[in-house]
Amino acid sequence: MSNVKISVKQVIKPFKSFFRPFLILFGFSKEEAKVVSPVEPQEQEIEGTDGLIDANGVIAREDNKMALVIDYEFGDVPVWVEWDIDLKQISIAQNGGAVAILNTVLSEKEAPDFENTDKLLLCTNIGQERIVHTIPLLLRSSNDNEEDEMVDFGQELAV
Repeated sequence: MSNVKISVKQVIKPFKSFFRPFLILFGFSKEEAKVVSPVEPQEQEIEGTDGLIDANGVIAREDNKMALVIDYEFGDVPVWVEWDIDLKQISIAQNGGAVAILNTVLSEKEAPDFENTDKLLLCTNIGQERIVHTIPLLLRSSNDNEEDEMVDFGQELAV
């Protein structure tokens, strides 16, 4: 046999090198401090879609569930859908306060379906992808407020 002397440090060094990333990951060892310049996130202004939009909605209903599919990309996240009882008109309120009004005017047959539900599946676009939102459906009446700006949009559509 040869007389090869191996020190303890030589045996432990490969193990330390191997396990060091795991020790750092689980917080048992401190990683050497690296100088990193702070990068401030750039705030992007989100602009919602406001007013009458050039998109129609397709409505599907099964039992007590309703879905509204719109092939349109809103600039902001939809928060709720409003249905005007008097004008039979659908509008979509967005997170930043913008309200988009659809070209779709409901028929007399579809109107009771909207009155009997309070939640809606809304399918919209984000780029090439579809996204489904589960959002509240609110009923409103144009006759409640004579100075309501949305009445003008609805009357133009109803003609």
